[in-house]
Amino acid sequence: MRKVAFVSAAHIHTKGFIETIRKERLFGVAAVWDAVPARGRVYAERAGGRFVAARRAIWRDRAIEGVIITSENTTKRPLLLEAIRAGKSIMCEKPVALGHAEAAAIRRAMKASRRARLVSGYYIPYGSFGRTLKAFLATGRLGKPLAVQYRNCHQGAFGRWFDSPDLKWFTKKRLAGGGGFLDLGTHAVHFLTWLFGPVESASAMVLNQTGLYPGIDDTGRAILKFRNGVLAGVEAGWTSHSGANPFLLTGTKGAVQEVGGKLQFTPAGGKPVLLPVKPSVPTGVRRLAALMAGRIPEREWRADVESFLAAGEAMEACYRSAATGRTIRLARGR
Repeated sequence: MRKVAFVSAAHIHTKGFIETIRKERLFGVAAVWDAVPARGRVYAERAGGRFVAARRAIWRDRAIEGVIITSENTTKRPLLLEAIRAGKSIMCEKPVALGHAEAAAIRRAMKASRRARLVSGYYIPYGSFGRTLKAFLATGRLGKPLAVQYRNCHQGAFGRWFDSPDLKWFTKKRLAGGGGFLDLGTHAVHFLTWLFGPVESASAMVLNQTGLYPGIDDTGRAILKFRNGVLAGVEAGWTSHSGANPFLLTGTKGAVQEVGGKLQFTPAGGKPVLLPVKPSVPTGVRRLAALMAGRIPEREWRADVESFLAAGEAMEACYRSAATGRTIRLARGR
């Protein structure tokens, strides 16, 4: 059985990842490192691995093929760069990059490494929803995509999801980098960059409306213009009591919208039809297992890397726009 290690156990999804690994016997967890030793020891016991006080022990251990980075957002960069330089197969929780500087450093490290491979904790493109939509766009029946609306919200603030000591960092800007808009908006923006490519400009309003976690934003809205001309509206945050997260994409020949969890195409002047459903592919730690088994082609995982780095750059532009009140144009260089 292949061996992996957890590099930090800070993220809310760490427990679920461990449960999936053990239930499905995806890997053996050889080690857990955490900047908070007490937390690391708890998760090492859960995972059935040893706790290591120095993460260089993970980088040097050739028996450990893969690493799962589930740290606080602002602490990921050095951990990810070290893992890349060590030539590991990596699953890094989202957001992978917090802006242009981090994205550029990751691109350079990946270019310099002969062995490192990288997937992320983003999941929307790999589920049935994402794959069905992308396959439909490839048919050309929508025509030229023009505008898209995407909402990704939950009740995290009202539900006090981040009160526990292990998760309180989500509400501290020094560790989280951003609040509800970053936490959930990054999923929406990543999905859209995966579909449409890089963002050209961003205008956003990001704020704290509830006061429940006063140190950080809990909601936001952005307007993004993609280089291919698509105009996107994104709403994201922790302030939704209930309700669906609807999706609407308009093109020159019709529109696609989410209805009851299914995607429906309405051609211009015609009647709506349900889109043929595409099956999902592995996400999260299952995607790391597929990567390590050679089931994800290099061109595919490298394209994914670019999509989630581009998402990090776009999210940074949104926060800059909210802080300055200006529309932010993103750099074209790569």
